[in-house]
Amino acid sequence: MNFLNTKQLEYFISVAETLNFTKTAEKFYISQTAITQQIKSLEEQIQVTLFNRNKRHVELTPAGKIFLCEAKNIVKNINDAIIKTQQFVDGFFGTLNIGIIIGYEKNKLQQYLKSFSHEYPNISMDICTDEMTDLLSSVKDNLMDIAFVINPENQPLNDFEYKTVEKYSLVALLPSGHPLYNEDFIHLSDLQYEKFIFVKESKDEYGQKSMIQNRYREAGFVPNIVQRSNNLNTIQSMVASDMGVCVLPSFCISDTMIENNIAVVPIYEEEKRIEVVAVWNKNNTNPALKKFISII
Repeated sequence: MNFLNTKQLEYFISVAETLNFTKTAEKFYISQTAITQQIKSLEEQIQVTLFNRNKRHVELTPAGKIFLCEAKNIVKNINDAIIKTQQFVDGFFGTLNIGIIIGYEKNKLQQYLKSFSHEYPNISMDICTDEMTDLLSSVKDNLMDIAFVINPENQPLNDFEYKTVEKYSLVALLPSGHPLYNEDFIHLSDLQYEKFIFVKESKDEYGQKSMIQNRYREAGFVPNIVQRSNNLNTIQSMVASDMGVCVLPSFCISDTMIENNIAVVPIYEEEKRIEVVAVWNKNNTNPALKKFISII
């Protein structure tokens, strides 16, 4: 038995809806004889009589009525599959995997996600937060399409394509009652005798920790690190409990820090700022990636 084709189904649907072979022939710009042959071939393939017909009258058989409903579904599903496939190739349909460094969840990313989801509603986004080294490894291995990370100053991102998102200053988180609590800004050297709480990262392949530590060396001291955590809420609690101070990029700051009487004091910098970049693998073939990059 030969396989059915969509044209046969389209011819059948047209005849079933108009009950007229001539009108169907005119619709598809072929002869009435060709339509008749296609319907006959279809009936032979499925071994069912679909129409009762004579020279003056055409009607669907009970089996034909059932097949009409199924044929419409088949044609619709095929057309939907074609459209979705074309949309995927054009970047209008699919999935985009996005990675974010810890603390960057509530910054420009929100604006990008909102714009992207509005413009491309058929592209789903899988978003995860992780350490910088793990994010870059995932992007390099094409397990993640794009990631928002800090641009390491001492190790260029030669393995990636990237685009600068924004530059951020460093800020100090100080507990209530700290002598510098009410200052408009401070120098990093003002904190040289403090106990520090650092962001804990299991790996440092791309030098993000040493990059910030360079700032301390430039300020003339080595920080006394007494606590570490990879959770910003925990760091916030530690600072509020007067366990130490913490220096972070300003994109990590949240409203709850102020609510908990934690002072967020800018650190004076003449030129150097923390640069957040969007990185992706130049060999990534996901069409949705180009759409996302275009809005950054």
